Amino acid sequence: MYSQFIYFLVALTLYSLQHPEKSPPYSGFVTLILCMTLLLGFTLVAAYSFSVLGKRIKLGIASVREYQGVEFRLTTLALGFMGIHIYVIGIKYYIDLIPFAEDLITFSGVMALLLLWLHQVIIWFFGYKYQQFPGDTVLGRTAFIKANINFNLGILAPWFIISFAVDLVQLILKAVQIPFLSTDMGNLVLILTLLVVFACFGPVLIIRFWKCRPLPPGFYRENIVNFCRRHNFQFKEICLWPIFFGRVLTAGVIGFLPRWRYLLITEALLNVLTPEEIRGVVAHEMGHVRRYHLPLYLFLLIAYAVLMYTLWDAVFLLFLQIRPLAELIMEASRNPDVIALVTSLPLIVLLIFYFRYIFGYFMRNCERQADLYALKALGKAEPLVSALEKIGILSGNTRDIPSWHHFSIKERVEYLVKSEADPSYIERHDKKLYLSFILFFLTFSILCWGGIEFKGSSLEKQLRARVELHWLQSERAKTALNEAQFSLAVGSLMLQQGKIDLAYEFLKKAVELDPANPDALNNLAWLYVTSKDRRFFRPKLGLELARKAVLLKEAPYTLDTLAEAYFVNGNARKAIEITKRAIALKPENRSYYLKQLKKFSNAST
Repeated sequence: MYSQFIYFLVALTLYSLQHPEKSPPYSGFVTLILCMTLLLGFTLVAAYSFSVLGKRIKLGIASVREYQGVEFRLTTLALGFMGIHIYVIGIKYYIDLIPFAEDLITFSGVMALLLLWLHQVIIWFFGYKYQQFPGDTVLGRTAFIKANINFNLGILAPWFIISFAVDLVQLILKAVQIPFLSTDMGNLVLILTLLVVFACFGPVLIIRFWKCRPLPPGFYRENIVNFCRRHNFQFKEICLWPIFFGRVLTAGVIGFLPRWRYLLITEALLNVLTPEEIRGVVAHEMGHVRRYHLPLYLFLLIAYAVLMYTLWDAVFLLFLQIRPLAELIMEASRNPDVIALVTSLPLIVLLIFYFRYIFGYFMRNCERQADLYALKALGKAEPLVSALEKIGILSGNTRDIPSWHHFSIKERVEYLVKSEADPSYIERHDKKLYLSFILFFLTFSILCWGGIEFKGSSLEKQLRARVELHWLQSERAKTALNEAQFSLAVGSLMLQQGKIDLAYEFLKKAVELDPANPDALNNLAWLYVTSKDRRFFRPKLGLELARKAVLLKEAPYTLDTLAEAYFVNGNARKAIEITKRAIALKPENRSYYLKQLKKFSNAST
């Protein structure tokens, strides 16, 4: 369940970070042929992998429980194939021809999911017979694929609902301008606010996605309701969880607030457990609520998003201080697709590390804490131990197999038995989990503070300058830059660092050597119209150069320079008109242009 969410996040990262060039690497027909060939190759690999598994099972040297391992390896390979589709073949260029494709977060998520599913359906097509359910039943191929898709829809529904809400708010903001919400920080706050709101009130939608239905009146329902009443545990409804047609042995709880909280349980679990064992499972789910695990998981999700926002620039710049990595990225920078892939890899590595090791650590220990809560609620370990043992046997003898988010059943049972004999183990584990959270929170706070302080600091400027100078020296040594290009690059870097004297010398030389270079004209014009040093403040000359730059290259940044030039020359109305033209070109840092527009508008009134 949780692994699928990580697969989706990796797929979304791969898809979102690629920005196609103005022309595709291959024609539409060739792209189609290459994609089909690549897909055929993945199909052959999947068919061979499950064929080998089938032969191993017949020889008695493997069992159907190895399906999970084969599925994991093939899904990891599928993400690699996705990267080839996106970054090498360039399929995203043609997808972005669809109206609004580039503007909507939800559309990116849908396309990333479809590309992932395209490969996963192949895995499910060949692997359906090796997924074991209680009673050695096997779902048919079509039913197995459909069950996987429905299950994944329920898992990913929160993301799609939140992303749709963000897209809707962004469309509204185009009419009602709120500058803060147009910034990266504003977008982050908006997304996190919607995430919290959904976590509180969204479970009813997830229930509908999964097509859950209330547990009918009768013995099973009365057993659970009476147990919950005795422990003063409130919920909206007890639902039958129809994942994989109810044949999976599992239960769950969703929802922070009692009015929107649901207990979920599958028919298979009800059919194999005794009433006392069912109470043990319900007590475990009750423990997740009573020990505030759901808010903790939400906080860990939010923490990841905040850490990526505050730390990514610092992490990436530190990576670039390592010469071999810097050289690799410099080589890749000649190909936009390759540079996008290279820069996405650290993000993917950090994502997998965070969820696999940090989030996974807390999930495993929260599961154990929920077990221990059930022990205390029931007064004995036997009901939950018995339930866990049955689940392990009926799920394909998985008793000794751990996962990244669960201890193995063997480990869980052993700890329950020890804790029943010596209750101090319960206190030890609680203390361990609480101290772990305090340590995580302190580390999170320090890292966030450091990331915020780093942005715009002298250290950031020094690291950026070191990287850029290294790149310039490298390119100059390879004679990839001629004299004009080198002068422009150094002048632009000096201008960015505020070293106006040097910036003027190099930019002036760049314009003299290549008077038709729009970037050289633009950067020198910007220096002339924004310099606080009276020696270089030449607004009329700056306006003339900015006009030439826009004639040669009309882009948001050249229009911004022209607007600033008109403004300092006393023509605020013209500056407003030019800035609106720049905004119409959909610049990435739209919030900056909105601030410029506000500045010019205030001056014209």
